Amino acid sequence: MLACKKYIGIRHRISKPDNEFRSKSENKRMNDRQEYMDSAKSNGKLFTLKILHTVVWAIFVFMIVYILYTGILDIIDWFTYFSIATVFVEGIVLLIFKLKCPITIIARRHTDIQEVNFDIFLPKIIAKHNKTIFITLYIIGVIIVIFQKFH
Repeated sequence: MLACKKYIGIRHRISKPDNEFRSKSENKRMNDRQEYMDSAKSNGKLFTLKILHTVVWAIFVFMIVYILYTGILDIIDWFTYFSIATVFVEGIVLLIFKLKCPITIIARRHTDIQEVNFDIFLPKIIAKHNKTIFITLYIIGVIIVIFQKFH
């Protein structure tokens, strides 16, 4: 009996691989996910760059939100001006690199993945519209700070 079960199990594995039970789109999605995970695992530099890029992004987001916060509450201090200058310099850097972050350019050397969030731990929707969202918030914040200072 044991030999029979063993034979059936072997025969089943040979005749019906797991991927035959899945749809083509599910197979493609799983293959894409597996390629992404293999690439990320095998490439520690890309993972490190993703962490670095996410931390740098978070710092700039903090500064932009801080500009808005201090402008709205009219509690403008030296860090507000520092944040305005720092984000402005980052804008110049982005212009020099044709609206690509230098970290993204470096990360491209380590992978063939073409997703918008391949180099940062952000949801695709935020990564795709990142510049539009935060440039708008930055400009609004700077306008509010200027208004508060000269009002």
